[in-house]
Amino acid sequence: MIAKQETKILATLGPASAADHIIRELIRKGADGFRINMGHEKAAALAERLRTIRALAAQEGVAVATLVDLGGPKLRVGSLPTEQLTLADDMELILGREIPLTQPEIMADIQPGHRILMDDGKLALVALGSVSGGIKARVVSGGLLLPGKGINLPDSESRLPALMDKDLEDLAAALEAQTDYLSLSFVQRPEDMLLLRRATERYGYCPQLIAKIERPQAVERFAEILKVADGIMIARGDLGVEVSPARVPVLQKQFISQCNASGKIVITATQMLESMMQHPLPTRAEASDVANAVWDGTDAVMLSGETAVGRYPQESVAMMADLITAAELAATPRREPFPEKTRIHALASAAVEAAEKLRAQAIVALSLSGFTARMVAQRRPTVPLIAVVPEERVRNQLALVWGVLPFAMPWSDNSDALISGLNQILLTQMGLQPGAVVIFISGATRLRGADYILKIHEVASR
Repeated sequence: MIAKQETKILATLGPASAADHIIRELIRKGADGFRINMGHEKAAALAERLRTIRALAAQEGVAVATLVDLGGPKLRVGSLPTEQLTLADDMELILGREIPLTQPEIMADIQPGHRILMDDGKLALVALGSVSGGIKARVVSGGLLLPGKGINLPDSESRLPALMDKDLEDLAAALEAQTDYLSLSFVQRPEDMLLLRRATERYGYCPQLIAKIERPQAVERFAEILKVADGIMIARGDLGVEVSPARVPVLQKQFISQCNASGKIVITATQMLESMMQHPLPTRAEASDVANAVWDGTDAVMLSGETAVGRYPQESVAMMADLITAAELAATPRREPFPEKTRIHALASAAVEAAEKLRAQAIVALSLSGFTARMVAQRRPTVPLIAVVPEERVRNQLALVWGVLPFAMPWSDNSDALISGLNQILLTQMGLQPGAVVIFISGATRLRGADYILKIHEVASR
C-alpha cells in the first residue's frame, strides 16, 4: 500500500474526462488531484463537480485534492467582423477597432514599442501609439487570427483588477463547495494574492492559495509573491510566451528550489505530455521534461489538455505515473540544508535522520493543519511519509504534497490512545508487519501529551 510515486499528479478535467467512470479510472491510474479550469466551467456546476470527485475518491479509498483555477485578467480577441482575419507582415491596423478586445481598458497600459502577442505567440505586433478608438500597431509576424484567441502583453504591466467579475462569481462557488486549493491566473504582484486571501476570508473558509507564475512582472517579484501565497504553479504556457522560451527551464529550476526551501508546494504545469492529446505515447523530449521536473524537486506535475480534451486521458495519467516512477528510481537523494528556526523544523530534521539511521519503515506525522507533514516532506525523506490528520479537508490538501500519504481519522484525547489506534491502521490498511519500526512526530496538536513529540515506535501485533 505504501509503495506509490512521491511526486504527485494533478489532472485537469474537461469534456474528455467529465464522465464518472473516466474520473474513477484517472484516480486508479494515479491522479492525486483534479484541476477545474473556470475558463471552461460554469460556477453553477462547480459544487456538483467537486461532490462527484470526492464521492469517487471515497469509493476508491484514497485522498484526492481539488483545485479550482480562477481565470484572472486573461485578455482575448473579441468578436471579429469576419470569421477570421489574415494579418500580413508589416500591415498596420488599429487594436481595439479592427481587432476588438475582451477588455478594451487594457489599451491604456500599452505604450509605443510594446509587443502584442496573439494565439500563444504565433502572431506578433508592435504598438506604434495611441489613436482615436485604440492602439495603432504594426504586424511583425503575421498569420491567421480567430476570435477568442489569447493575447499576451509581455512589456505592459496590466492595471486590470486581479479578480474580474467572473472570478468573483467563481470564487463564491468554489468557497461554497469548499475546494482544497484555489489558484489565480496572471498574478503580477504580491498584492494580487493578498486581495484573493482577503476575499476568501470574508467567506469564513480559506483553501490553500496558489499563485500562477506566467507574467514577467511575477518573475521579477517571485520572492515577494511566494511569501504571501501557500504555493506556486509554474504555468509554462503563457510564461513561455511572455518571456524567452530559453529562460523557462532555468526559471523552473529556480522557482522549484525556492519553493522547496520555503516548504511550500510547487506544481509544474503545461505541455508536459502535449503530444498525448493526439497520440498514445509521448515524445522522448516530453519524457525527459517530466523526469527533469521530478529531479528538480517539484511536488506535483500537471496534465492540462492531455486529460481535459485529449484522446487519451487515462493513458496520459498512467504514462505520467510510469515516468515519475522511473525518474524517482534513478534519482540521487537530495538533502538541502535547512535552518532549524523553530521546534517543528528541528523535530522534522530529527525524525528524518532517525528514520534513516534506524531503517524505519515509515515516518508518521500527526498534524492538525498539515504543517508538520509539510516540514517533514520538505526534507525529502527516503522512507515513506504517512500524515494522520483529523479533517478530510487537510487530508485532501496533503494529497498534492511530495511524498505524503495522507490519512484522516478521529483523534483521541491523548497521544498514547492515538498511537494505539494508529497501530491498527499501520497493520491493516498500510501493510506494515508486526515489529516494524516507525517514527512518530507531532507538532502543536492540542492533545494532552502529544505536543512536539518524537517517538520511536515498534508496530505491535494487535
